[in-house]
Amino acid sequence: MSPYNYKKISLLVDRVREQDAQAFADLYSLSYQKVYYLSLSLLRDTQLAEDAVQETYIRVFNSISSLRDSKMFIAWLNKITYSVCMRILSSIRSDSDLDEIEDKVSDRTDDQDPLISTVKN
Repeated sequence: MSPYNYKKISLLVDRVREQDAQAFADLYSLSYQKVYYLSLSLLRDTQLAEDAVQETYIRVFNSISSLRDSKMFIAWLNKITYSVCMRILSSIRSDSDLDEIEDKVSDRTDDQDPLISTVKN
């Protein structure tokens, strides 16, 4: 991947702050691949990575005014991407924990006592 032109990115960030939709599209084009591969490396699932990219850019769009130094956009973007991916992983773990608990306490047969089923597992 070629190095970023931080001056160009900084100018695009400033234009996005002024509600320039084309500047946001340009910023997306310049950084999408990096966000996708970072997400994919953390989540190890293409669909989840695509979801993370979408959520990342929604957060970027909604909070770009909070970025103090436009030259730090890439670092800020990486931090948002990481945060989004960790939230997704946390959500997946919570869901799988709930599934595991449900499997342990569910009554698989009509004549089996749920308490006995839970104790056996």
